[in-house]
Amino acid sequence: MAYQSVGTPRFLVNVLEWLDSNGAAQIDTIFRTIPVNTVYSGTTDELNWVPPTADISGYEIPSGILGSKSFVAALGHTFPQTGSGFGIYDGEGNAYDAEATDDIVINDGGGLTPLYSGFTIRSCEGFRSHAGIYWRFAQAGSLNIGSFIIGTYYDMPHSPDLSLTMTREYGGTKTIETKGGASLSNTFYTKQPSWGAHPAWELWDETTNTYHGNEGLLSLSGRRQWDLSFSYLQDSDIFPELSSIGWVEAGYSDTDDLSGKTLLDADSFFSQVVHRTNGGQLPFIFQPDSSNNNQFAICKFDMNEFSFEQVANGVYNIKLKIREVW
Repeated sequence: MAYQSVGTPRFLVNVLEWLDSNGAAQIDTIFRTIPVNTVYSGTTDELNWVPPTADISGYEIPSGILGSKSFVAALGHTFPQTGSGFGIYDGEGNAYDAEATDDIVINDGGGLTPLYSGFTIRSCEGFRSHAGIYWRFAQAGSLNIGSFIIGTYYDMPHSPDLSLTMTREYGGTKTIETKGGASLSNTFYTKQPSWGAHPAWELWDETTNTYHGNEGLLSLSGRRQWDLSFSYLQDSDIFPELSSIGWVEAGYSDTDDLSGKTLLDADSFFSQVVHRTNGGQLPFIFQPDSSNNNQFAICKFDMNEFSFEQVANGVYNIKLKIREVW
């Protein structure tokens, strides 16, 4: 769908940042979703660890946290300048056997080798449970990178109600009127900062000079906001079967198969989105229409509580207010 319409929304959540916020991991700034400040990684002709690493030694990612609906994303990168790609490794230098899937393929020419500078997102499955995640790349020159994200994504069961509101906020300008009647404006911001030398959420080809002169300064302005309502959602789409991480509290035994049913691994909105953003504390990547790759935004929930209104047995309505952040 075009014209910035809202279809079936998708939420992409940074799992490493969530683990770090709860004391279950220790990560460096480059593995956070924001701020996306591109950093120079150095120059090498060999396969090296990228400094800084996501050193989570002494911790272990719980089984099921990174499952069949996982993704990797690199924001604000310049991989094509060096003809390189990237890979994911454990603490011993062994490559993860995560298999790429076709649910999300943004700027990946195959084997996690981006075709253009800017951003790359690729869905995958099969992450093992390890006590370390590192990022490595083959490089023959200098490379910039903003954020490197490993997480999970959740697709809403269907599109929101037709009555919705999309807002472009321009609150970064303050205007006063002098005693003489003149209007004076002071603008603090009109849009999100660029990712390095180029605009956020844009792809460019350095070899063909996609942007000429100052065109990059004319990118999308305003802060985006969505007010969405979803009606008639099944309870299994919203909540996990078990609102706990174990089986004892629910009266199950250790021989019962609880995969996909607990708070940590259920494919539900609360487990995958609300719980993993700490109820709105942490940012996430929001895609208003999962079939439109031109609408990505880094957002937070602009709400203090999540209300689930039951309208029938096992059927709920919810309202969400999502605001772009940087």
